[in-house]
Amino acid sequence: MSRICPLCLNTRPADTEKCDCGYVFDTGNDEITVSPTVEVVRQAVTEDEYKTFYEAQLEQTQLDLKKLITRYGTSGWTPSQRDEIHTAIKRVDTAKAELAAQTQRTEDAKRHLDAAKNRVEIRKINVLANKKI
Repeated sequence: MSRICPLCLNTRPADTEKCDCGYVFDTGNDEITVSPTVEVVRQAVTEDEYKTFYEAQLEQTQLDLKKLITRYGTSGWTPSQRDEIHTAIKRVDTAKAELAAQTQRTEDAKRHLDAAKNRVEIRKINVLANKKI
């Protein structure tokens, strides 16, 4: 699992002790690591990983269909061959629908992530504005 920096929202490897922005992990402040902003980042990363899975699944079902058509030709199928090809077509259609739904979820998560990044930037600006220089 990876770590998400609560300051810059970058994803870092799990064994990272310090983010590039300077944030030090493992400070004992569990409140930061379970903040809503960090959860938004985790959700965006997760949805993107699922999208990659569904893309690979679609690619595999399309490849399986192409193999069947190569094996059986484009016409003159026996009833069992026709059933096998129709089943493969249904799998491709299902994979396309699943990918489309996941793409929408991924885009929604990215919009939430962009909003969270804006909130973090505003927080940083407010902290800097409140510091006495």
